[in-house]
Amino acid sequence: MLAGTLLVFVLNLGRILTLFYAYRSDKRWFDLLHGTVAPLLLIALSALFFLFWLERHGVSETAQEAA
Repeated sequence: MLAGTLLVFVLNLGRILTLFYAYRSDKRWFDLLHGTVAPLLLIALSALFFLFWLERHGVSETAQEAA
């Protein structure tokens, strides 16, 4: 839980910084990043981390067969 929360926190900080600099340089980029790209990237990276975590720490096949 802690690792996932920390990952989402860091990703969100990166998203906010990216949006700040995009707004300063070109407002069209801000709209695209804020509305589409950044949320999808945040969800995709969080899902990849979750899948990685499941692969490493999930229930093993032998434990499933025993149950």
